[in-house]
Amino acid sequence: MQGAGVIIVEDEAIIATDMGAVLQRRGHRVLATVSDADEAVAKTGELWPDIVLMDIVLDGEKSGIEAAGRIAALYDVPVLFVTSHADEPTVRQARETGPYGYILKPISDPELIISVEMTLYRHALDRRLRASEEKYRRLFDNIRDVFFRTDTSGVLVLISPSVRRIAGYEPEEILGCEVAGFFEESKRRDEARETVEKGGYLDYFEARLRRKDGSLFWGSISAQSYLDSRGNWAGVEGTIRDISARKRAEGALRESEETLRSLINANPEALFLIDTKGAILASNESLSKYLGRRAEELIGSCLYNFLPPPQAELFKKRVEEALRTAGPVRFEHRDGGSFFTDYVYPIAGRNGALSRLAVFITDVTDHRKAVAEIKRLSSEIMTSQEKERQKVARDLHDGVGQTIIAAKLNFAAFKKDRRKYRDRFDTGLRFIDKGSQELREVYTGLYPSILSDLGLEATVRWYAKNYLEANGIETALNLNVGKLPHDLEVNLYRMVQEIFSNIIRHSGAGRVAIELSRPVTGRAVVLAVEDDGSGFDADGLDETKKGFGLSNLRQRAETLGGEVGISSRPGRGTRIAVWIPLGGNHE
Repeated sequence: MQGAGVIIVEDEAIIATDMGAVLQRRGHRVLATVSDADEAVAKTGELWPDIVLMDIVLDGEKSGIEAAGRIAALYDVPVLFVTSHADEPTVRQARETGPYGYILKPISDPELIISVEMTLYRHALDRRLRASEEKYRRLFDNIRDVFFRTDTSGVLVLISPSVRRIAGYEPEEILGCEVAGFFEESKRRDEARETVEKGGYLDYFEARLRRKDGSLFWGSISAQSYLDSRGNWAGVEGTIRDISARKRAEGALRESEETLRSLINANPEALFLIDTKGAILASNESLSKYLGRRAEELIGSCLYNFLPPPQAELFKKRVEEALRTAGPVRFEHRDGGSFFTDYVYPIAGRNGALSRLAVFITDVTDHRKAVAEIKRLSSEIMTSQEKERQKVARDLHDGVGQTIIAAKLNFAAFKKDRRKYRDRFDTGLRFIDKGSQELREVYTGLYPSILSDLGLEATVRWYAKNYLEANGIETALNLNVGKLPHDLEVNLYRMVQEIFSNIIRHSGAGRVAIELSRPVTGRAVVLAVEDDGSGFDADGLDETKKGFGLSNLRQRAETLGGEVGISSRPGRGTRIAVWIPLGGNHE
Protein backbone atom coordinates (compact mmCIF):
# COMPACT_ATOMS: atom_id res chain seq x y z
CA MET A 1 0.00 0.00 0.00
CA GLN A 2 1.37 3.40 -0.97
CA GLY A 3 2.12 5.75 1.93
CA ALA A 4 0.58 9.17 2.43
CA GLY A 5 1.81 12.21 0.49
CA VAL A 6 3.24 14.83 2.87
CA ILE A 7 4.21 18.50 2.49
CA ILE A 8 6.59 19.75 5.21
CA VAL A 9 6.42 23.49 5.93
CA GLU A 10 9.48 24.25 8.07
CA ASP A 11 12.08 27.05 7.97
CA GLU A 12 14.74 24.92 9.72
CA ALA A 13 16.28 22.72 6.99
CA ILE A 14 17.77 20.19 9.42
CA ILE A 15 14.45 19.66 11.21
CA ALA A 16 12.61 19.37 7.88
CA THR A 17 15.14 16.84 6.59
CA ASP A 18 14.94 14.79 9.79
CA MET A 19 11.12 14.70 9.77
CA GLY A 20 11.15 13.76 6.09
CA ALA A 21 13.57 10.90 6.70
CA VAL A 22 11.44 9.53 9.57
CA LEU A 23 8.28 9.65 7.46
CA GLN A 24 9.97 8.08 4.42
CA ARG A 25 11.26 5.21 6.52
CA ARG A 26 7.65 4.68 7.58
CA GLY A 27 6.66 4.42 3.90
CA HIS A 28 5.19 7.90 3.43
CA ARG A 29 6.13 10.21 0.54
CA VAL A 30 7.53 13.71 1.07
CA LEU A 31 6.04 15.61 -1.88
CA ALA A 32 7.67 18.96 -1.05
CA THR A 33 9.54 20.85 1.67
CA VAL A 34 8.89 24.60 1.79
CA SER A 35 9.71 27.40 4.21
CA ASP A 36 7.18 30.18 3.61
CA ALA A 37 3.38 30.50 3.87
CA ASP A 38 2.55 31.45 0.27
CA GLU A 39 4.57 28.59 -1.17
CA ALA A 40 2.92 26.17 1.29
CA VAL A 41 -0.55 27.17 0.04
CA ALA A 42 0.55 27.01 -3.61
CA LYS A 43 2.16 23.58 -3.24
CA THR A 44 -0.92 22.24 -1.47
CA GLY A 45 -3.10 23.26 -4.41
CA GLU A 46 -0.58 21.90 -6.90
CA LEU A 47 0.31 18.54 -5.29
CA TRP A 48 -2.85 17.75 -3.26
CA PRO A 49 -1.04 16.05 -0.35
CA ASP A 50 -2.73 13.83 2.20
CA ILE A 51 -1.38 15.94 5.09
CA VAL A 52 0.58 19.17 5.70
CA LEU A 53 3.06 19.42 8.61
CA MET A 54 3.09 23.14 9.48
CA ASP A 55 5.55 25.15 11.55
CA ILE A 56 4.14 28.46 12.88
CA VAL A 57 7.15 30.77 12.47
CA LEU A 58 8.21 30.72 8.80
CA ASP A 59 10.37 32.67 6.37
CA GLY A 60 8.68 35.81 5.08
CA GLU A 61 6.00 38.01 6.62
CA LYS A 62 3.21 35.43 6.89
CA SER A 63 2.97 32.76 9.58
CA GLY A 64 2.09 29.10 9.43
CA ILE A 65 -1.23 29.94 11.12
CA GLU A 66 -2.20 32.16 8.17
CA ALA A 67 -1.13 29.43 5.73
CA ALA A 68 -3.16 26.81 7.64
CA GLY A 69 -6.25 29.03 7.54
CA ARG A 70 -5.97 29.48 3.78
CA ILE A 71 -5.42 25.75 3.24
CA ALA A 72 -8.47 24.95 5.40
CA ALA A 73 -10.58 27.39 3.37
CA LEU A 74 -9.39 26.20 -0.06
CA TYR A 75 -8.63 22.50 0.25
CA ASP A 76 -9.79 19.44 2.12
CA VAL A 77 -6.28 18.70 3.46
CA PRO A 78 -5.56 18.17 7.18
CA VAL A 79 -2.93 20.41 8.83
CA LEU A 80 -0.81 19.20 11.76
CA PHE A 81 1.08 21.98 13.57
CA VAL A 82 4.66 21.03 14.49
CA THR A 83 6.14 23.92 16.44
CA SER A 84 8.03 25.00 19.53
CA HIS A 85 5.48 27.68 20.46
CA ALA A 86 3.10 26.71 23.26
CA ASP A 87 1.94 30.13 24.53
CA GLU A 88 -1.81 30.55 24.92
CA PRO A 89 -2.31 33.33 22.28
CA THR A 90 -0.48 31.28 19.64
CA VAL A 91 -2.38 28.09 20.52
CA ARG A 92 -5.67 30.01 20.44
CA GLN A 93 -4.92 31.47 17.00
CA ALA A 94 -3.85 28.07 15.68
CA ARG A 95 -7.00 26.44 17.06
CA GLU A 96 -9.17 28.83 15.04
CA THR A 97 -7.81 27.33 11.79
CA GLY A 98 -9.24 23.91 12.69
CA PRO A 99 -5.99 21.90 12.74
CA TYR A 100 -5.93 18.16 13.33
CA GLY A 101 -3.19 18.36 15.91
CA TYR A 102 -0.60 20.51 17.66
CA ILE A 103 2.68 18.86 18.71
CA LEU A 104 5.66 20.54 20.28
CA LYS A 105 9.31 20.29 19.31
CA PRO A 106 11.52 18.46 19.96
CA ILE A 107 9.59 15.47 18.62
CA SER A 108 10.55 11.81 18.93
CA ASP A 109 10.24 9.61 15.86
CA PRO A 110 7.34 7.52 17.25
CA GLU A 111 5.51 10.67 18.37
CA LEU A 112 5.79 12.14 14.87
CA ILE A 113 4.65 8.90 13.21
CA ILE A 114 1.73 8.41 15.61
CA SER A 115 0.58 12.04 15.24
CA VAL A 116 0.74 11.90 11.43
CA GLU A 117 -1.05 8.56 11.14
CA MET A 118 -3.69 9.45 13.72
CA THR A 119 -4.31 12.70 11.81
CA LEU A 120 -4.66 10.77 8.55
CA TYR A 121 -7.03 8.30 10.21
CA ARG A 122 -9.12 11.06 11.80
CA HIS A 123 -9.32 12.95 8.52
CA ALA A 124 -10.44 9.81 6.69
CA LEU A 125 -13.13 9.25 9.32
CA ASP A 126 -14.17 12.90 9.06
CA ARG A 127 -14.54 12.54 5.31
CA ARG A 128 -16.71 9.47 5.69
CA LEU A 129 -18.71 11.19 8.39
CA ARG A 130 -19.28 14.27 6.21
CA ALA A 131 -20.34 12.07 3.30
CA SER A 132 -22.69 10.14 5.56
CA GLU A 133 -24.12 13.34 7.04
CA GLU A 134 -24.69 14.77 3.59
CA LYS A 135 -26.41 11.58 2.46
CA TYR A 136 -28.76 11.48 5.43
CA ARG A 137 -29.41 15.22 5.20
CA ARG A 138 -30.68 14.75 1.67
CA LEU A 139 -32.82 11.83 2.83
CA PHE A 140 -34.25 13.95 5.63
CA ASP A 141 -34.96 16.90 3.33
CA ASN A 142 -36.37 14.97 0.41
CA ILE A 143 -37.56 11.56 1.55
CA ARG A 144 -40.03 10.88 4.31
CA ASP A 145 -40.73 7.53 5.89
CA VAL A 146 -43.57 5.48 4.43
CA PHE A 147 -46.64 5.49 6.62
CA PHE A 148 -48.94 2.48 6.23
CA ARG A 149 -52.11 0.96 7.72
CA THR A 150 -53.56 -2.53 7.32
CA ASP A 151 -56.78 -4.24 8.28
CA THR A 152 -56.98 -7.31 10.49
CA SER A 153 -56.01 -9.51 7.53
CA GLY A 154 -52.80 -7.59 6.84
CA VAL A 155 -54.20 -5.94 3.70
CA LEU A 156 -53.04 -2.37 3.00
CA VAL A 157 -55.83 0.14 3.42
CA LEU A 158 -53.70 3.30 3.58
CA ILE A 159 -50.15 4.28 2.47
CA SER A 160 -48.34 7.58 2.07
CA PRO A 161 -47.12 8.98 -1.27
CA SER A 162 -43.49 8.60 -0.16
CA VAL A 163 -43.77 4.94 -1.15
CA ARG A 164 -43.25 6.18 -4.69
CA ARG A 165 -39.71 7.27 -3.87
CA ILE A 166 -38.81 4.38 -1.60
CA ALA A 167 -40.35 1.42 -3.39
CA GLY A 168 -41.31 2.74 -6.83
CA TYR A 169 -45.03 2.15 -6.37
CA GLU A 170 -47.85 4.54 -6.90
CA PRO A 171 -49.99 4.44 -3.75
CA GLU A 172 -53.07 3.25 -5.61
CA GLU A 173 -51.10 0.33 -7.10
CA ILE A 174 -50.59 -1.43 -3.78
CA LEU A 175 -53.70 -0.55 -1.83
CA GLY A 176 -55.54 -3.83 -1.28
CA CYS A 177 -52.29 -5.86 -1.35
CA GLU A 178 -51.10 -7.89 1.60
CA VAL A 179 -48.07 -6.48 3.46
CA ALA A 180 -46.69 -9.98 3.82
CA GLY A 181 -46.00 -10.08 0.09
CA PHE A 182 -43.34 -7.39 0.35
CA PHE A 183 -41.03 -9.36 2.70
CA GLU A 184 -38.12 -11.18 1.09
CA GLU A 185 -37.98 -13.85 3.80
CA SER A 186 -41.13 -15.52 5.09
CA LYS A 187 -39.33 -16.17 8.37
CA ARG A 188 -38.85 -12.46 9.05
CA ARG A 189 -42.45 -11.80 8.03
CA ASP A 190 -43.73 -14.34 10.56
CA GLU A 191 -41.44 -12.92 13.29
CA ALA A 192 -42.83 -9.43 12.70
CA ARG A 193 -46.45 -10.66 12.83
CA GLU A 194 -45.91 -12.69 16.03
CA THR A 195 -44.17 -9.76 17.75
CA VAL A 196 -47.10 -7.42 17.08
CA GLU A 197 -49.70 -10.01 18.06
CA LYS A 198 -47.99 -10.80 21.36
CA GLY A 199 -46.75 -7.40 22.43
CA GLY A 200 -48.95 -5.03 20.51
CA TYR A 201 -46.06 -3.16 18.90
CA LEU A 202 -42.91 -3.53 16.82
CA ASP A 203 -39.86 -1.26 17.17
CA TYR A 204 -37.14 -0.85 14.54
CA PHE A 205 -37.66 -4.30 13.12
CA GLU A 206 -35.26 -4.71 10.20
CA ALA A 207 -36.11 -6.75 7.13
CA ARG A 208 -35.35 -6.82 3.41
CA LEU A 209 -38.35 -5.65 1.39
CA ARG A 210 -39.19 -5.79 -2.31
CA ARG A 211 -39.57 -2.81 -4.58
CA LYS A 212 -41.81 -2.68 -7.63
CA ASP A 213 -38.88 -3.55 -9.93
CA GLY A 214 -38.05 -6.65 -7.88
CA SER A 215 -34.95 -5.18 -6.21
CA LEU A 216 -34.57 -5.31 -2.45
CA PHE A 217 -33.96 -2.67 0.17
CA TRP A 218 -33.48 -2.72 3.91
CA GLY A 219 -36.45 -1.34 5.80
CA SER A 220 -36.73 -0.49 9.47
CA ILE A 221 -40.32 -1.12 10.55
CA SER A 222 -41.94 0.42 13.59
CA ALA A 223 -45.63 -0.49 14.05
CA GLN A 224 -48.38 -1.02 16.56
CA SER A 225 -51.90 -2.35 16.70
CA TYR A 226 -54.71 0.18 16.39
CA LEU A 227 -58.32 0.00 17.48
CA ASP A 228 -61.48 1.10 15.70
CA SER A 229 -63.98 3.50 17.18
CA ARG A 230 -65.57 0.68 19.15
CA GLY A 231 -62.30 -0.34 20.78
CA ASN A 232 -61.91 -3.46 18.72
CA TRP A 233 -58.58 -4.44 17.11
CA ALA A 234 -58.72 -3.07 13.59
CA GLY A 235 -55.29 -3.83 12.24
CA VAL A 236 -51.70 -2.49 12.30
CA GLU A 237 -50.28 0.93 11.45
CA GLY A 238 -46.70 2.17 11.39
CA THR A 239 -43.76 3.46 9.36
CA ILE A 240 -41.16 1.95 7.09
CA ARG A 241 -37.81 3.67 6.83
CA ASP A 242 -35.33 2.88 4.08
CA ILE A 243 -32.11 2.02 5.95
CA SER A 244 -30.18 0.67 2.97
CA ALA A 245 -27.66 3.53 3.16
CA ARG A 246 -27.06 2.88 6.83
CA LYS A 247 -26.51 -0.81 6.19
CA ARG A 248 -23.95 0.00 3.52
CA ALA A 249 -22.23 2.43 5.88
CA GLU A 250 -22.09 -0.21 8.60
CA GLY A 251 -20.51 -2.66 6.18
CA ALA A 252 -18.00 -0.06 5.06
CA LEU A 253 -17.17 0.78 8.68
CA ARG A 254 -16.64 -2.89 9.50
CA GLU A 255 -14.38 -3.17 6.48
CA SER A 256 -12.49 -0.03 7.51
CA GLU A 257 -12.03 -1.35 11.04
CA GLU A 258 -10.77 -4.63 9.67
CA THR A 259 -8.35 -2.77 7.39
CA LEU A 260 -7.02 -0.73 10.29
CA ARG A 261 -6.70 -3.87 12.39
CA SER A 262 -4.76 -5.54 9.57
CA LEU A 263 -2.42 -2.56 9.30
CA ILE A 264 -1.74 -2.62 13.02
CA ASN A 265 -1.13 -6.37 12.98
CA ALA A 266 1.23 -5.99 10.01
CA ASN A 267 3.45 -3.67 12.04
CA PRO A 268 6.63 -5.50 13.17
CA GLU A 269 6.63 -3.46 16.37
CA ALA A 270 4.74 -4.87 19.34
CA LEU A 271 1.88 -2.40 19.88
CA PHE A 272 -0.58 -2.67 22.75
CA LEU A 273 -2.75 -0.79 25.22
CA ILE A 274 -2.69 -1.36 28.98
CA ASP A 275 -4.56 0.16 31.88
CA THR A 276 -2.79 1.79 34.83
CA LYS A 277 -2.40 -1.61 36.55
CA GLY A 278 -0.77 -3.24 33.53
CA ALA A 279 -3.79 -5.19 32.24
CA ILE A 280 -3.63 -5.61 28.44
CA LEU A 281 -6.66 -4.01 26.76
CA ALA A 282 -5.70 -4.45 23.08
CA SER A 283 -2.68 -5.75 21.20
CA ASN A 284 -1.35 -6.65 17.77
CA GLU A 285 0.04 -9.98 16.57
CA SER A 286 3.64 -8.83 17.08
CA LEU A 287 3.09 -8.72 20.84
CA SER A 288 1.79 -12.30 20.73
CA LYS A 289 4.96 -13.35 18.92
CA TYR A 290 7.17 -11.42 21.33
CA LEU A 291 5.54 -12.97 24.42
CA GLY A 292 4.88 -16.36 22.82
CA ARG A 293 1.19 -16.29 23.79
CA ARG A 294 -2.09 -16.28 21.86
CA ALA A 295 -3.97 -12.98 21.63
CA GLU A 296 -6.94 -14.34 23.59
CA GLU A 297 -4.58 -15.24 26.44
CA LEU A 298 -3.24 -11.69 26.60
CA ILE A 299 -6.39 -9.58 26.58
CA GLY A 300 -7.40 -8.84 30.16
CA SER A 301 -4.22 -10.36 31.61
CA CYS A 302 -1.46 -8.41 33.35
CA LEU A 303 1.52 -7.68 31.13
CA TYR A 304 3.98 -8.16 33.97
CA ASN A 305 2.96 -11.79 34.42
CA PHE A 306 4.36 -12.64 30.98
CA LEU A 307 7.77 -11.00 31.49
CA PRO A 308 10.87 -12.19 33.36
CA PRO A 309 11.01 -10.52 36.81
CA PRO A 310 13.77 -7.97 35.89
CA GLN A 311 11.89 -6.90 32.74
CA ALA A 312 8.57 -6.80 34.57
CA GLU A 313 10.06 -4.52 37.22
CA LEU A 314 11.60 -2.27 34.54
CA PHE A 315 8.31 -1.94 32.64
CA LYS A 316 6.38 -1.30 35.85
CA LYS A 317 8.72 1.56 36.83
CA ARG A 318 8.51 3.16 33.39
CA VAL A 319 4.70 2.94 33.38
CA GLU A 320 4.64 4.61 36.80
CA GLU A 321 6.99 7.30 35.48
CA ALA A 322 4.73 7.97 32.47
CA LEU A 323 1.70 8.28 34.74
CA ARG A 324 3.58 10.52 37.16
CA THR A 325 4.96 12.88 34.50
CA ALA A 326 1.93 12.64 32.15
CA GLY A 327 4.39 12.40 29.29
CA PRO A 328 5.98 9.77 27.05
CA VAL A 329 8.84 7.66 28.41
CA ARG A 330 11.55 6.00 26.32
CA PHE A 331 13.78 3.21 27.62
CA GLU A 332 15.68 0.13 26.45
CA HIS A 333 15.88 -3.47 27.53
CA ARG A 334 17.73 -6.62 26.52
CA ASP A 335 16.28 -10.08 26.06
CA GLY A 336 19.02 -12.66 25.51
CA GLY A 337 21.04 -11.53 22.50
CA SER A 338 18.35 -9.08 21.28
CA PHE A 339 18.03 -5.38 22.07
CA PHE A 340 14.76 -3.45 22.23
CA THR A 341 13.73 0.21 22.41
CA ASP A 342 10.47 0.81 24.25
CA TYR A 343 8.07 3.76 24.39
CA VAL A 344 5.21 4.34 26.82
CA TYR A 345 2.60 7.02 26.05
CA PRO A 346 -0.06 7.92 28.66
CA ILE A 347 -3.59 8.48 27.27
CA ALA A 348 -6.18 10.67 28.98
CA GLY A 349 -9.83 9.68 29.15
CA ARG A 350 -12.79 11.94 28.52
CA ASN A 351 -12.59 13.29 32.05
CA GLY A 352 -8.92 14.18 31.57
CA ALA A 353 -7.61 11.48 33.90
CA LEU A 354 -4.87 9.15 32.65
CA SER A 355 -6.53 5.79 32.30
CA ARG A 356 -4.62 3.94 29.57
CA LEU A 357 -1.12 3.73 28.14
CA ALA A 358 0.06 2.89 24.63
CA VAL A 359 3.24 0.81 24.59
CA PHE A 360 5.59 0.20 21.65
CA ILE A 361 8.39 -2.39 21.70
CA THR A 362 10.84 -2.16 18.78
CA ASP A 363 13.59 -4.70 18.03
CA VAL A 364 16.76 -2.64 17.38
CA THR A 365 19.20 -5.55 17.30
CA ASP A 366 19.95 -5.18 13.58
CA HIS A 367 20.36 -1.43 13.99
CA ARG A 368 22.90 -1.92 16.76
CA LYS A 369 24.81 -4.42 14.67
CA ALA A 370 24.85 -1.97 11.76
CA VAL A 371 26.19 0.80 14.03
CA ALA A 372 28.88 -1.52 15.35
CA GLU A 373 29.84 -2.48 11.79
CA ILE A 374 30.08 1.19 10.80
CA LYS A 375 32.34 1.86 13.79
CA ARG A 376 34.52 -1.12 12.85
CA LEU A 377 34.86 0.02 9.25
CA SER A 378 35.61 3.58 10.36
CA SER A 379 38.36 2.27 12.62
CA GLU A 380 39.81 0.20 9.79
CA ILE A 381 39.69 3.20 7.45
CA MET A 382 41.59 5.33 9.96
CA THR A 383 44.11 2.54 10.50
CA SER A 384 44.59 2.19 6.76
CA GLN A 385 45.01 5.95 6.34
CA GLU A 386 47.63 5.99 9.09
CA LYS A 387 49.50 3.07 7.49
CA GLU A 388 49.41 4.85 4.15
CA ARG A 389 50.80 8.03 5.72
CA GLN A 390 53.56 6.02 7.40
CA LYS A 391 54.37 4.33 4.08
CA VAL A 392 54.57 7.68 2.26
CA ALA A 393 56.75 9.11 5.03
CA ARG A 394 59.02 6.05 4.93
CA ASP A 395 59.31 6.18 1.12
CA LEU A 396 60.16 9.88 1.24
CA HIS A 397 62.70 9.41 4.06
CA ASP A 398 64.40 6.27 2.75
CA GLY A 399 64.32 7.24 -0.92
CA VAL A 400 63.92 10.87 -1.89
CA GLY A 401 65.27 12.20 1.42
CA GLN A 402 68.55 10.28 1.21
CA THR A 403 68.98 11.13 -2.47
CA ILE A 404 68.56 14.86 -1.78
CA ILE A 405 71.12 14.67 1.05
CA ALA A 406 73.57 12.99 -1.33
CA ALA A 407 72.96 15.71 -3.93
CA LYS A 408 73.46 18.40 -1.29
CA LEU A 409 76.83 16.92 -0.17
CA ASN A 410 78.10 16.85 -3.75
CA PHE A 411 77.01 20.45 -4.41
CA ALA A 412 78.60 21.53 -1.11
CA ALA A 413 81.94 19.94 -2.13
CA PHE A 414 81.74 21.60 -5.56
CA LYS A 415 81.04 24.98 -3.96
CA LYS A 416 84.00 24.57 -1.60
CA ASP A 417 86.56 23.87 -4.35
CA ARG A 418 85.24 24.01 -7.90
CA ARG A 419 88.51 22.86 -9.50
CA LYS A 420 89.20 20.00 -7.17
CA TYR A 421 85.57 18.78 -7.07
CA ARG A 422 84.36 19.83 -10.50
CA ASP A 423 82.97 16.29 -11.16
CA ARG A 424 80.82 16.57 -8.02
CA PHE A 425 78.48 19.02 -9.79
CA ASP A 426 77.52 16.40 -12.41
CA THR A 427 77.16 13.81 -9.67
CA GLY A 428 74.83 16.13 -7.76
CA LEU A 429 72.72 16.62 -10.89
CA ARG A 430 72.42 12.89 -11.30
CA PHE A 431 71.21 12.60 -7.68
CA ILE A 432 68.66 15.37 -8.38
CA ASP A 433 67.41 13.40 -11.39
CA LYS A 434 67.22 10.26 -9.28
CA GLY A 435 65.33 12.10 -6.52
CA SER A 436 62.90 13.47 -9.08
CA GLN A 437 62.27 9.94 -10.39
CA GLU A 438 61.79 8.58 -6.85
CA LEU A 439 59.38 11.41 -6.01
CA ARG A 440 57.45 10.72 -9.23
CA GLU A 441 57.10 7.06 -8.20
CA VAL A 442 55.69 8.15 -4.81
CA TYR A 443 53.01 10.50 -6.12
CA THR A 444 52.19 8.15 -9.00
CA GLY A 445 51.33 5.53 -6.39
CA LEU A 446 49.05 8.05 -4.69
CA TYR A 447 47.32 9.31 -7.84
CA PRO A 448 48.71 8.73 -11.36
CA SER A 449 48.26 11.71 -13.69
CA ILE A 450 47.70 9.26 -16.55
CA LEU A 451 44.26 8.49 -15.02
CA SER A 452 42.94 12.00 -15.59
CA ASP A 453 44.87 12.46 -18.87
CA LEU A 454 44.17 9.19 -20.72
CA GLY A 455 41.47 7.43 -18.69
CA LEU A 456 41.06 4.16 -16.82
CA GLU A 457 42.02 1.68 -19.58
CA ALA A 458 45.43 3.29 -20.21
CA THR A 459 46.06 3.53 -16.45
CA VAL A 460 45.32 -0.17 -15.85
CA ARG A 461 47.65 -1.15 -18.75
CA TRP A 462 50.40 1.08 -17.34
CA TYR A 463 49.91 -0.24 -13.80
CA ALA A 464 49.87 -3.90 -14.90
CA LYS A 465 53.12 -3.38 -16.78
CA ASN A 466 54.92 -1.40 -14.07
CA TYR A 467 53.65 -3.40 -11.10
CA LEU A 468 52.74 -6.96 -12.06
CA GLU A 469 55.07 -7.51 -15.03
CA ALA A 470 57.86 -5.71 -13.18
CA ASN A 471 57.51 -8.43 -10.54
CA GLY A 472 57.78 -11.23 -13.09
CA ILE A 473 54.03 -11.88 -13.49
CA GLU A 474 52.66 -12.46 -16.99
CA THR A 475 49.47 -10.46 -17.74
CA ALA A 476 46.58 -10.85 -20.21
CA LEU A 477 44.37 -7.76 -20.58
CA ASN A 478 40.87 -7.37 -22.03
CA LEU A 479 39.94 -3.72 -21.47
CA ASN A 480 36.93 -2.21 -23.24
CA VAL A 481 34.85 0.24 -21.21
CA GLY A 482 35.56 3.59 -22.86
CA LYS A 483 35.48 6.83 -20.89
CA LEU A 484 33.70 6.69 -17.51
CA PRO A 485 32.82 9.40 -14.95
CA HIS A 486 35.93 10.52 -13.09
CA ASP A 487 34.81 9.43 -9.61
CA LEU A 488 33.94 5.96 -10.89
CA GLU A 489 37.32 5.63 -12.66
CA VAL A 490 39.12 6.64 -9.45
CA ASN A 491 37.25 4.00 -7.41
CA LEU A 492 37.87 1.28 -10.00
CA TYR A 493 41.57 2.21 -10.11
CA ARG A 494 41.79 1.91 -6.29
CA MET A 495 40.16 -1.52 -6.52
CA VAL A 496 42.74 -2.56 -9.15
CA GLN A 497 45.52 -1.32 -6.83
CA GLU A 498 44.09 -3.35 -3.94
CA ILE A 499 43.71 -6.53 -6.00
CA PHE A 500 47.21 -6.26 -7.56
CA SER A 501 48.73 -5.63 -4.13
CA ASN A 502 47.05 -8.78 -2.73
CA ILE A 503 48.34 -10.81 -5.72
CA ILE A 504 51.94 -9.61 -5.18
CA ARG A 505 51.89 -10.14 -1.42
CA HIS A 506 49.90 -13.34 -1.04
CA SER A 507 49.19 -15.34 -4.19
CA GLY A 508 52.58 -16.30 -5.67
CA ALA A 509 50.87 -16.15 -9.07
CA GLY A 510 52.74 -16.46 -12.37
CA ARG A 511 49.92 -15.29 -14.62
CA VAL A 512 47.06 -12.80 -14.15
CA ALA A 513 44.10 -12.12 -16.48
CA ILE A 514 42.45 -8.68 -16.16
CA GLU A 515 39.06 -7.88 -17.71
CA LEU A 516 37.38 -4.48 -17.67
CA SER A 517 34.19 -4.40 -19.72
CA ARG A 518 30.52 -3.58 -20.01
CA PRO A 519 27.81 -6.28 -20.27
CA VAL A 520 25.63 -6.40 -23.37
CA THR A 521 23.10 -3.97 -21.87
CA GLY A 522 25.82 -1.37 -21.27
CA ARG A 523 24.21 -0.50 -17.95
CA ALA A 524 27.06 -1.71 -15.75
CA VAL A 525 30.85 -2.07 -15.52
CA VAL A 526 32.54 -5.37 -14.69
CA LEU A 527 36.09 -5.63 -13.31
CA ALA A 528 37.33 -9.23 -13.18
CA VAL A 529 40.85 -10.31 -12.11
CA GLU A 530 41.87 -13.99 -12.13
CA ASP A 531 45.25 -15.41 -11.07
CA ASP A 532 46.81 -18.88 -11.00
CA GLY A 533 48.24 -18.45 -7.50
CA SER A 534 47.92 -20.35 -4.26
CA GLY A 535 44.25 -19.50 -3.64
CA PHE A 536 42.42 -19.86 -0.32
CA ASP A 537 39.20 -21.22 1.21
CA ALA A 538 36.68 -18.55 0.13
CA ASP A 539 33.79 -20.22 1.98
CA GLY A 540 35.57 -19.99 5.31
CA LEU A 541 36.93 -16.51 4.73
CA ASP A 542 36.41 -13.95 7.51
CA GLU A 543 37.15 -10.64 5.82
CA THR A 544 37.25 -8.81 9.13
CA LYS A 545 40.24 -10.94 10.22
CA LYS A 546 42.15 -11.09 6.92
CA GLY A 547 43.34 -7.55 6.74
CA PHE A 548 41.65 -4.49 5.34
CA GLY A 549 42.03 -5.35 1.64
CA LEU A 550 38.95 -7.44 0.83
CA SER A 551 36.77 -5.56 3.31
CA ASN A 552 37.78 -2.23 1.74
CA LEU A 553 37.16 -3.64 -1.74
CA ARG A 554 33.63 -4.73 -0.83
CA GLN A 555 32.93 -1.43 0.94
CA ARG A 556 33.90 0.57 -2.16
CA ALA A 557 31.67 -1.57 -4.39
CA GLU A 558 28.65 -1.34 -2.09
CA THR A 559 29.07 2.43 -1.81
CA LEU A 560 28.71 2.58 -5.61
CA GLY A 561 25.62 0.33 -5.49
CA GLY A 562 27.55 -2.71 -6.72
CA GLU A 563 28.74 -6.02 -5.37
CA VAL A 564 31.84 -8.22 -5.19
CA GLY A 565 32.08 -11.92 -5.97
CA ILE A 566 35.08 -14.00 -4.81
CA SER A 567 35.77 -17.59 -5.89
CA SER A 568 38.90 -19.39 -4.77
CA ARG A 569 40.17 -22.79 -3.68
CA PRO A 570 43.54 -23.68 -2.16
CA GLY A 571 46.01 -24.43 -4.97
CA ARG A 572 43.58 -23.44 -7.73
CA GLY A 573 43.96 -19.66 -7.93
CA THR A 574 41.52 -16.85 -7.23
CA ARG A 575 38.95 -14.91 -9.25
CA ILE A 576 37.58 -11.57 -8.01
CA ALA A 577 34.71 -9.97 -9.93
CA VAL A 578 33.33 -6.50 -9.22
CA TRP A 579 29.97 -5.42 -10.71
CA ILE A 580 29.07 -1.70 -10.63
CA PRO A 581 25.73 -0.44 -12.09
CA LEU A 582 25.75 2.58 -14.38
CA GLY A 583 22.99 5.04 -13.67
CA GLY A 584 22.36 8.48 -12.20
CA ASN A 585 25.76 10.01 -11.41
CA HIS A 586 27.64 7.09 -13.02
CA GLU A 587 26.31 7.48 -16.56
